[in-house]
Amino acid sequence: MLDPRALDLLRAELGEDFGDFLQRFGEGLLHRLRALEAAGAQGDVRRIEALAHGLRGGSAWYGALLLARTCAGLERQARLRKLAHARWLIGALANEVSRVREEIDGLFPAARKPARPA
Repeated sequence: MLDPRALDLLRAELGEDFGDFLQRFGEGLLHRLRALEAAGAQGDVRRIEALAHGLRGGSAWYGALLLARTCAGLERQARLRKLAHARWLIGALANEVSRVREEIDGLFPAARKPARPA
């Protein structure tokens, strides 16, 4: 769940740009997740640590606190060079990214992109 207090602060700070910024954050989550998955597949713990660090800060700022905590754990495991743990956390992160994106989409139902025909 996105922290309502963080969202209120962002709304006050960003004004009419709030929705656009939050939606861009949600869209960017998939790109960051794919980069983490690739780094995990390559065993690149330095890249995992750097990506997790960046995602942790952004997630906290946007009120995605569970996502931020998961990123902190991932960052720590990568720093300790515990690749198996890091890969497991990347999988957990994928679930949380999906949940956060769904919540953001729920805040802006009119902005949802129509499904592409099969």
